[in-house]
Amino acid sequence: MPIKQISIVTSRTHWRAGMHFVQGKPKLLDLDKLSKEQINQLNDDQELLVKELDGVAELSNEPLARPESVAEVIAAIQVAALNMPSADFTKAGKPRVDELEKALGWKASSDEIEAALDQMTDEQKAQLAALIQG
Repeated sequence: MPIKQISIVTSRTHWRAGMHFVQGKPKLLDLDKLSKEQINQLNDDQELLVKELDGVAELSNEPLARPESVAEVIAAIQVAALNMPSADFTKAGKPRVDELEKALGWKASSDEIEAALDQMTDEQKAQLAALIQG
């Protein structure tokens, strides 16, 4: 069955491809209503987690679903951490768990947070250090 819809969540509220994305609230989009340019912009935005849906889906007011794969969990934590305000970090440079949970819409374990920080690229680590220092 061809992909007809995508679900998108973001780690921070912002605009992309002419659409407003709100942190912690999934947005359901019909692919046939998007231009090729919009689809490319959405896929290229590292702050958006785009998930293809196999059929017609309905959004609910349920909390955001935790990503299924470890790689998606790690990526979501990294994106969220890189977009949190400096006040949301501990003195040790780690994101405060309650603030990270608000950004993600689900609770990450301390091991997952540690793995996400450890697996950041050098560029991401530099961005995070600059963010924390304000």
